[in-house]
Order: sequence, then C-alpha cells, then structure tokens
Amino acid sequence: MIDFYCSVPLLNIEWDNGENTEDIVVRDSGIYVVEFIGVNNCINYDSIRVNKFTDLPQDIKVQDTVYIGCNGPNVKLIPEVNEPISSFTWFGGVNNDTFHIEQPTVSHAGDYYLSVTNIYGCSNTFGPTKVIEDFNAPEINFIDPIPEFKCGDESLQLSFTSDMVIQSVIWTGPGGFESNDISPYIYYGGVYNVTVIGENNCIGNASVNVVYNVDVPDVSITTDTIDCDDKTLDISVSYTGNYSVSWIDPIGNNYSGNSIVTTIPGFYNLEVFDIDNNCKSNFLVYAPQDVRPLDLQIKADTNVIDCNFEELVLTYNSAVDLSSVHWYGDNFSSYGDTIVIDNAGIYYVEAIGVNNCTDLDSIVIFEGQKLELQNDTFYLTCQQTNINLDLNLTGGGYIYNWSGPNGFNSTLATPNVSQEGIYIVNVSNGECSATAEMKVVMDTISPEINIV
Repeated sequence: MIDFYCSVPLLNIEWDNGENTEDIVVRDSGIYVVEFIGVNNCINYDSIRVNKFTDLPQDIKVQDTVYIGCNGPNVKLIPEVNEPISSFTWFGGVNNDTFHIEQPTVSHAGDYYLSVTNIYGCSNTFGPTKVIEDFNAPEINFIDPIPEFKCGDESLQLSFTSDMVIQSVIWTGPGGFESNDISPYIYYGGVYNVTVIGENNCIGNASVNVVYNVDVPDVSITTDTIDCDDKTLDISVSYTGNYSVSWIDPIGNNYSGNSIVTTIPGFYNLEVFDIDNNCKSNFLVYAPQDVRPLDLQIKADTNVIDCNFEELVLTYNSAVDLSSVHWYGDNFSSYGDTIVIDNAGIYYVEAIGVNNCTDLDSIVIFEGQKLELQNDTFYLTCQQTNINLDLNLTGGGYIYNWSGPNGFNSTLATPNVSQEGIYIVNVSNGECSATAEMKVVMDTISPEINIV
C-alpha cells in the first residue's frame, strides 16, 4: 500500500496507473507518480519507487554433524547466520522435537532442520544437521611397522590412524618430551604415550615402545640416585666394542669418558660412536633425585590419658616410605610403626626415609581424670569381729555400689561387714568408673598350746 499526506484540501487526485484515491495497493515494483490539484487549482506532482523483495534466505549454514558424547548428554546446534532473520524454527530428531530459537540444545539423536524467515517474510529451510550419539573412545592404531632407531638415525616419525576425526592430540615421552603434532619427530628410543580427543569429545589413549635396532652400539648404562645422604651420583656406561662416548648434562655441560660424577639430576644425552663401523647413536639417561621431605606427623585418637582412654596407640603419617622408625620418651624407647602407651609425657618419633632423609615429630600426652581401684584383703579376728571396707579414695563425689555374700548390698563409701567372703565394689564419679574385689577372711582359730 502507498499513501500520502497533503497540507491543503484537494480537488482531484490521479495516479499514473489510473487510480484516483489517496491510498493505492500495488503488486509490482517500479516508480509510481501521483498528480494532485488543490482547491486553489494549483497542480503538484510526487513520485515513489517501489522495490519488490522476493529473495529467499540463502546465507545460512548449519553444521553437518555434531555429537552427543563424552562432553555431556546434550549438544547445542549453532548455525552461521549472515543475513537479517526475523524467526528461527528447528525441527527433527528421533522425537520430532521443535525449537523456536536460533541455537537450541538437543538431547536426542537424529536429523535436525532449520527453517528461517527473513525480515521480508520470505522463508527457507536448511539442513539436515546430523546429531549422533557416540560415547566410544577413539581407536588408535599405530602405523605398522613401528619405527626402530637404526645405526645413524638422528630422528624417527611416529604416526597413527583413528576411526574418527581427532580434535586434539598430545604426545609424551622420555626426557619430558611433549608434542601436539599428529605425527611428531622423536630423537630417542623409549615408551611414547599419545592421548587424543575425538569428535565426540571422548578420550583415547595408547602407547608405543620405540626400540633401538640390534645394529646400534650395544651399551649398558648404570646410575644411582641423589638423596639426602648422598649429594652426588655416578653415571657410567660399559660396552665391548671400539666406541667413543660423550655426554651432555641437563644444563648443557659437555663431558667425555665412560663415567661421570655429578650433582645435577635430570636427563643426560649420551652419544655413543662405533669407531669400527662408523655408526653413531644417542641414548637418553635419567639421573634421579629423591630429596623429598618426610613430613612426619604423629597420629593419636587423643592426647589425654584418662578413664576413657587408659591406653593410647601412637602411629604416624609420612610422605615417603620409611626404612627406620624410632620412638622414645622419658624412660621409653621402641622401634616400629606403632606404640601403645599408658603414661603421660612427651613422646618423640624419629624416622629415616628410603631416600635417607630424616625427620622428627613429637606429641605431648596429658594425664586426665582417672579412677583406679586396687584389690585388697581384710581379716576378721577374735578381737575384731567386723571391719570397715575402706578403698582409701581421696576427694568426693563418688557413687558406690557394693555386693557380697548372702545378698549383701551397700552404697556406703566404707561399709561395715562381719561375714567372710568376696565383696565386689563399683565406684563411679559421673565420668569414670572402676571395679575392684575385696576379700574378707575369717581368722578366729585359737592357737594350739602343748605343755611339756
């Protein structure tokens, strides 16, 4: 529809297509001219160009394939949109799902299509985007044959194939080797590990052992370990051929000869040259260091010996395996992983690790409230026909429960008894309790006298 506005009353309106109304409806593109005459018989003209837009949306791209995999139970569909779009509708999948947004998150496999409408009301459909459920780790197959270092080889290239597209790869190997290349070059033999992430975001792992061919100079390498007791290490190489040997240490120093003594741990590059066969090979030698602190810590359920814990078991935690453990304290000494104690005091543990590093820790054990009773024996005689059973406890607040012969019961601290037998007493103070046995013996036998 085309209309116009005029500031004065009009006598006549005429469009060049023959219409004579203020508003006209047109269906074709082109230039439309209107002539109008005012009440003052003045004539004027105006025109407008009408463009016809019937182009369908075209500059839309959807993904070919996406995966519901190890990254989670759903995936987002992300189209590439390069023109003005007024509405989006995704539809499809095994459940015939429908989404009215540009980037929906779907949780079912299947083919999904995108229908779009541009700002001119024209619509078009794109797709499908295939959504595949795949939780399988990518397979890794090393290309056969596995390469071997032969005499004179400076480097080799590792390669593999997989059953799916690989998004990322990382190789690790001897001497701190790392690479993100699909087919990296290596310079030493040993075990190389590769970790890949497939197009379904699942992770695959594999390893390959790259060996030295028998033609490589035959050598035997030995090395010890730097630890807290021995700050140097010996590295040596032995062989039977006519060889020359050179070394490069981890910080770039050069050495020659069959053995070196060093204080530098790490990876050493050993170059062996077979003089008779004009053959050279490189080996990677690792010189280890273990000076890890023991971080020794005593463990106990509590640090108080009382009526609840009359004995304590002491043990320890250590960050390093130990070769020797010595416990000691006041008039106390023991070896082993654990000790059992029943006295308060300061206890120490001194340990030596397998790396010859040492450490010491201590714990203070306090004496809390305890209630200890001793079994005892009392005597009834001809002069003392009854007796008080006294436990000799100091302080107050105790609860007594006595039992004895012929149904005897008492809650007194020192009950008076006149019958022999075994009396059992249980004493408590609300926190601690103890039981003891009191034996009462009747001794009323008169002495025998024989006058001669």
